[in-house]
Amino acid sequence: MTDMIMPDLPQPTPPAPKKSNKTLIIIIAVVVVLCCLCAIVGGVIYFVTKDSGGVGSLFGGGTTDITGDWVVHYSWDCTGTYSTGTLAFYSDDTFNVDSDATLWGTWTLTGDNVDFMFDEYPNTHYIGALDSTGDYMSGTMDNADAMTGCWYADR
Repeated sequence: MTDMIMPDLPQPTPPAPKKSNKTLIIIIAVVVVLCCLCAIVGGVIYFVTKDSGGVGSLFGGGTTDITGDWVVHYSWDCTGTYSTGTLAFYSDDTFNVDSDATLWGTWTLTGDNVDFMFDEYPNTHYIGALDSTGDYMSGTMDNADAMTGCWYADR
């Protein structure tokens, strides 16, 4: 018999080692944790600043606390001739003008929108905006007798 030479068969390539998903899992976990932390911090900032002008108030965007004394200037029919009074806003959402026992009302401040109204007839209603300094506000007014006018106040 003749010697037969067997050709060398290629050796099978060993399977590649299994790739570990640990790195991907760690990256996903870090992203999820960071998102949760951002959501928590954002929620805390919102609730801490929602009554004081929002996030802008954290960076010196002016105060939105209107409590204290203001000089109010008002002009019925917006004639440009203004009368004045001392307007005192209190932290319990009430206000008074010139320390007069009959000139009381309630106020709200939402962002920079100011809204205050007298308790007694003719229930004059003032609507306006607080400027970015927190020391000036202006707007319009009306009452139950269908009168309208303009006003501004500063402190």
